[in-house]
Amino acid sequence: MSSEELARRVSHRVGYRGRLLTLEVDRVIEPGGVEVEREVVRHPGSAVILPITVDGDLVLVRQYRYAVREFLWEVPAGHMEAGESPEEAARRELVEETGYYPRRLEKLLDFYPAPGFTDERMHLFRATELEERGPRPEEDENIEIRLFGVNEALQMISAREIRDAKTLVALSFLEEQPSGR
Repeated sequence: MSSEELARRVSHRVGYRGRLLTLEVDRVIEPGGVEVEREVVRHPGSAVILPITVDGDLVLVRQYRYAVREFLWEVPAGHMEAGESPEEAARRELVEETGYYPRRLEKLLDFYPAPGFTDERMHLFRATELEERGPRPEEDENIEIRLFGVNEALQMISAREIRDAKTLVALSFLEEQPSGR
């Protein structure tokens, strides 16, 4: 696609600048010629980790998510700090949230969780050869850590016990196990 086919910004303002996110409001002319206002949440990007123990169990975390006012089961994840690579963020977040350090980290893909309003890019990794080091949650994090068999985690999707998008994407890389757990 050539640059002429992309939206053209007519005006720009910052509506909010926070510690993690910035909300920008742009007036643009879309490729079809229509002029519209677009609100965009700018985000530094995130690392998402699918941790698998030597026994083949998954490490999931349960935490309260204020925006949806629910406790959710999720794969560990977190935003990238300034100057931090996705791999560095994945290692840091996994240790912080679960206490496991991955000796092996494999990039599976990167994806946009909500491109209709944010530029956040999530980098998904499979973490294996885990070493227990003890969790180091941030002050505002109250995290429950639990191991799940692959089949159990996949069944949680059908039972609507897992509803977090990044976790659904991560678990799509798993295959049902014959053992039943």
